[in-house]
Order: sequence, then C-alpha cells, then structure tokens
Amino acid sequence: MNPEEKKKKLQSLTERELRGNGSCTLFQALGFSDVYETHGPTEKGKDIIFRETSKMGDPVVHTAVVSRADLTARVEDSNSAKRILDQVEMALG
Repeated sequence: MNPEEKKKKLQSLTERELRGNGSCTLFQALGFSDVYETHGPTEKGKDIIFRETSKMGDPVVHTAVVSRADLTARVEDSNSAKRILDQVEMALG
C-alpha cells in the first residue's frame, strides 16, 4: 500500500476505530504490552495506556491521546488544540 492509500485508509476510520483497531493494534505490533483503551468519562485524558520494559528492566507506562478531528486554533472550539493540551495535562497529572 502506498503512502496516499494509507492516508486515505486512516482518514476513513472513525475515532473509535482509530483508537481500538488502529492505535491499539499499532502499539501491540510495536512490541508494547498491556495495551488497553481507557476512553470514556473517567479516562482523565488517557485514551490508551500501554507499557514497555526499559533497558534497565524497569516498567515504563505510556499514554496516548487520540483524536480524529482536524485541530483548530480557536479555544472555544471543541476541536481546539487547547482541548488536546488539556487532555495531555490531565494525563500527566
């Protein structure tokens, strides 16, 4: 599949498909473990949580914020980059 076909395929996915079959599958294929979707009202900014083991043998937990929408610069817009930043800050908290 060429890059343009891949782009069209990704753009055809719903946000739910992008999180579940798209991102979760990708993280698993990349070798991360304990990949699970946490999207919902209690997610605290974390749509997906996944783990890996560092080279020193320590567990490392990662989170991902997944959005299918084109981001805007308007703060009041539900698709604003500020909303994504807020989710990332919640995830770090």
